[in-house]
Amino acid sequence: MSQTQSNNILITGASGMIGSALVEYLSHCGFADHQLSRHSSDALFYFDGAAGRVHMDSSIPLLAVITWQAPVLPTSAGARVGSAKFWIAGSD
Repeated sequence: MSQTQSNNILITGASGMIGSALVEYLSHCGFADHQLSRHSSDALFYFDGAAGRVHMDSSIPLLAVITWQAPVLPTSAGARVGSAKFWIAGSD
C-alpha cells in the first residue's frame, strides 16, 4: 500500500466476537481500524441513536467500511461514501 493511499477501515460491531477478531487481523495486516461507537459522542465515528444518524470524521479518509448491520449505515453492498467501499456481512 502506498504512503498516499488510505489504509483506514471503519468497522461496525468491532467489539463483538467476530468483529474483534477482524480488528486484530486487519491491524496485523497493516490497516488502521476505526470502530463505530454507540456509546461515546467523543469517538471519531459514532452512532447517535436519538438523531438516528452516524457521525463520521471527514478528516479521516476511509478505504472501506465493514458493517454487520446494514441498517446502521443505510447503503447497499459495494456502494461508496467518498472513496470508501462498503462490505456488508452476508451480501455479495
